[in-house]
Amino acid sequence: MININSLAIALFIESFLVIIIALFVFLKNPKAKVNIIFSLYSFTGFIFLLGTAIMLLSSNEKSIIFWDRFVYLGVVFMPSLMFHLGTLISKNEIFYKKWIIIGYILSFIFLPISRTNYFLKDLFVYEWGVHGIAQFFHHIFILIFMLYITAYLTIIYKHFRKSTVGQERNQSRYYLIASTVLMLTSIQFIPAYKISVIPIGYFFIIIYLFIVGYAMIKYRLMDIRIAITRTSIFIAVYTIVLGSPFALTAIYKDYLFSKIGTNWFYVPLSAMALLATIGPFVLIYINRRVEARLLREQHRYQETLKQASLGMVRIRDLNKLFKLIVHILTRTVKLSYAAVYFYDEKHQKYILSALRDHEREGIQIIEEKSALIDWLKRKREPIIYEELKRKLQDMKGLQLEAMEKVMSHLGASVIIPCFSRDKLLGFLVMGEKVSGQIYTQEDINVFSVLSHQTALAIENALFYKEVKETQEQLFQAEKMATIGTMADGLSHQINNRFNAMSIIAEDSIDTIDVTKIGNEATAIIELIEELKYSLKRIKDNAMQGGEVVRGILKYSRTGKEGIEPLSIDQILDSAIEMVKYKVKMEKLNLLRLFAKDLPPIKGNLTQLQEVFFNLIDNANDAIAEYAEEQETSDFKGTIQVNAHTLPDDHIRIIFEDNGIGVKEDDREKLFTPFFTTKVSSRRGTGLGLYVIKKIITQNHNGRIFIESHYKKGTKFIIELPIFKQR
Repeated sequence: MININSLAIALFIESFLVIIIALFVFLKNPKAKVNIIFSLYSFTGFIFLLGTAIMLLSSNEKSIIFWDRFVYLGVVFMPSLMFHLGTLISKNEIFYKKWIIIGYILSFIFLPISRTNYFLKDLFVYEWGVHGIAQFFHHIFILIFMLYITAYLTIIYKHFRKSTVGQERNQSRYYLIASTVLMLTSIQFIPAYKISVIPIGYFFIIIYLFIVGYAMIKYRLMDIRIAITRTSIFIAVYTIVLGSPFALTAIYKDYLFSKIGTNWFYVPLSAMALLATIGPFVLIYINRRVEARLLREQHRYQETLKQASLGMVRIRDLNKLFKLIVHILTRTVKLSYAAVYFYDEKHQKYILSALRDHEREGIQIIEEKSALIDWLKRKREPIIYEELKRKLQDMKGLQLEAMEKVMSHLGASVIIPCFSRDKLLGFLVMGEKVSGQIYTQEDINVFSVLSHQTALAIENALFYKEVKETQEQLFQAEKMATIGTMADGLSHQINNRFNAMSIIAEDSIDTIDVTKIGNEATAIIELIEELKYSLKRIKDNAMQGGEVVRGILKYSRTGKEGIEPLSIDQILDSAIEMVKYKVKMEKLNLLRLFAKDLPPIKGNLTQLQEVFFNLIDNANDAIAEYAEEQETSDFKGTIQVNAHTLPDDHIRIIFEDNGIGVKEDDREKLFTPFFTTKVSSRRGTGLGLYVIKKIITQNHNGRIFIESHYKKGTKFIIELPIFKQR
C-alpha cells in the first residue's frame, strides 16, 4: 500500500504547469506546425506526470498497474513527437519525413501493447515510489526510444554547428541545452528494471519544456544565460515554497500532533499559504538582482544610446546626423553593420544615406513600393529577421518572401522604422552584434526611442534647411528687385545715348548720300562705302541696344508684349550676330540639325536671342575649359542644335556641346542665382542660367532641362509653345 507523499503533490503541480506551457505555446500561433507538435509533445508529458502522480496516490495493486499503464499512453508517443519537433526546429522535416512516419507508426503499434502484460507486469516497490516491471516489448520500446532521442540530439547539435553567429545560433543553443536536460528524464525508466533511483527525472521535463517553449516564442528577447538563470531561480524558490510544508509535515508531524491534536495540519497549510504569498516577491527581487549583474554591459550601452538620442536634435546637417547615428550604433552597441535609409521626395525612393561597414556596400536604393516599405508603413513596428524567417516557415507569402530577400541582402538583423506622424521618413538597419548576443526587448525599446529622436532631429534639420533656402530666396529676390529698379532708372539714360548714336549715324549716312563725289579716286569711294556700312551697323546695334533695354524692362515687369511667330533659324542667326563679337566662331563647329519646315515658335525675339546667346556663350566656355584641361591645341569644340515637335504643341530645342560638363553635385544648383561653375568669377556672374530659366518658364510658358556628365558634355533642352493663328 502506497501512502500520500510530497512527490505526488509536486507531480500534480508540475503536470498542470506543463499543460499551461502547452496551451500558451499553441495559442501563440495555432497554425504553426512547430507549435502544434510542441504542444502535443507537452501533452504527452502532462499524461506522464499526471498518471504518475495518481499512481503514487493509489491504494491497491490493481489501481497502481492501471495508472502505470495509463502513463504510457503519453510515453509511447514521446520519441516520435520529440524527433518530429527536432526536424522542425532544424528545418529538416522533408529530409527526415520517412523516419518521422516510421516513428508515428511504431507509436501506434506500441499503444495497445503497452496495455498488456507483455509490456509491464507485476510491481517493483522502492523507497521513492513504485513501477511496473519491464517485459519483452518494453525492452524493444526503450531501444527505439533511445535511438530516436539520440537522433534528435544529433539533429539539434548539427543545427547548432551550422547556425551563424547571432540570433539563430543563440536560439539553437537553447534547444541544445534543453535537449541535454531532456536526456536526464530517461532515468525514470530505470525502476522498470528493478533499480531504485531518486525521482529527479520528472523535474527535468518541466525544465526542458520551459526552455524550448521560451526559445520558440521569445528567444530574441532574452539571452540564454538569463533564461537558464530565471529557470534555476524559479525552481529553487518554488522548491522551497512547495517543499518546506511537506518537509515540515514529514519531520514534525508527530510533534505537532502531540501539541495541537487533530488540527496539526493547519500549521503546514499556514506555512504553505505564507510562503506562496511571499514567493513571487522573492522571485522578482532575486531575478532583478541577478539580471542586473548579467546585463550590466547591455544596460550601459542602452543608457549611452538614450543620452545620445537626446543630443541629436541639435544637429542641423542631415549628412552629419546620419553619420553620427551609424557611428554611435556600431561603436556603442558593437554592431557588425549599421545603415540609415532616408526618403528622397524628388525620386520617391529610400536612399542609403549613411553606412558603417568596411566590407559591405549596401543596397543603394529601396523602392517606395517594395514589400519591406509597405510592411513598415502598415505595421509601424520593428522587423526582426529571425522572427520574419519563422513567420515565413509557418505561413508562406509573396510579401514575406520579398521582405526576407531584402533583409538578407541588407545583412539586417533588425530594422527600426522612423516615423514623423504618419510619414515614414526612413529606417535604421542593424546587423548582428559582434559578441553574437541576441537583441533583447530592452534593446528594441531603446532603438525605438532613438528612432523617435531621429525623426525629431530630421524634422529640425529639414526645417532649418527650408528656412535657410527661404532666406536665400528673399535675399536673391531683393537683389533682383534692385536690378529692376536700376533698369528703370538707367533705361532713360541708356536709351538717350542709343538714340543719339542712331541720329548721328543716320545724319552721317544722309550726308554721305547727298554729297556729290564726282571723279574722285576709286579708293576714296570704297572707303566711303565701308564708312557707310559701319554707320549702318552702329545704327542697327543702337536699335538693338534699345530693344535689349526694353527687354530688361519687360522682364523685370513680367510683361508679355512683343510676342510673335519666330523660326529657330531667325533666333539663332540673331544670337550668332551678337555672340560673334565675344566668341571666335571660326574655332567652333555649330551644327544645325533640324528641319527647316518646323512650325514657328511663339516668343519674343530679343529675349530668346538672349537665351540662345547665353547657351552658346556657356558652351564655348565649357569647351575652352575642357581643351585647357586636355592640354591639346587641336581640339575643336562642337555645338549641335537639334529640334523637333512634341505631341503637346511644343517644339523641343536641344543645345548639345562636347565641353567639360557639369559635376553631379552642381547640376541641381545651376539655375540658382549667382551660382557659377566657371573657373574664374570674372567669366561668369551666375545670373545667366537663372535669367534663362525665368525667360523660358515665366515669359514663354516653356520648360528647360539639363543633362550633363562631367568630362562628357552637356545638353540643354528647351521646350517652347508653337505659334498658332487665332
